[in-house]
Amino acid sequence: MNFLIKKKMRRPERIPIILELLKDNINKKLILEYFFKPQEEEQMKLHESYNDIDFHVQRWAENFDVFSTDWQLTPDLRLTQALVNSGILPNYPGFWYFKEDQSLMIDCNLLEPRDIYFWGQNYDKDLNRLSETKWVLIKDMSTKHIESILKDVLDNQIKIHNKYIEFFNNEINYRKNI
Repeated sequence: MNFLIKKKMRRPERIPIILELLKDNINKKLILEYFFKPQEEEQMKLHESYNDIDFHVQRWAENFDVFSTDWQLTPDLRLTQALVNSGILPNYPGFWYFKEDQSLMIDCNLLEPRDIYFWGQNYDKDLNRLSETKWVLIKDMSTKHIESILKDVLDNQIKIHNKYIEFFNNEINYRKNI
């Protein structure tokens, strides 16, 4: 008996967006501090990961080209997994290893959802089926397309994840205010 297992793949198009930000060592440090900096009023323990952030930023900077190439060759890895697999970070135990890249970039205030979340477009503006899915950043979608999706959700024609409803509504509001 053959079973087809559909594996969720992360959008490879996100990697160049993130790598462009990470050319800057300050942004590298922001990401590592997000994971390892002790919370306010928390006591730091000796030998805690936070003590090594500058060392890891330097290692990351020195190996950035190799890291970037390797990550682009294995695009389903999260940024944190690519850092561990490339030897830039040791595999510290913790939840951070499984943090999705889009959430990480937003939580670190490096990007807005419109700059890193993609929407799979399957139809052109005349509702003709495309031969393959076209992946488009939310900021690059037409206002009419976003409004059509939201109308279809409201009319119970389609269901999409609540975060996309929020992102689309935010995008419409953003465009009205610029």
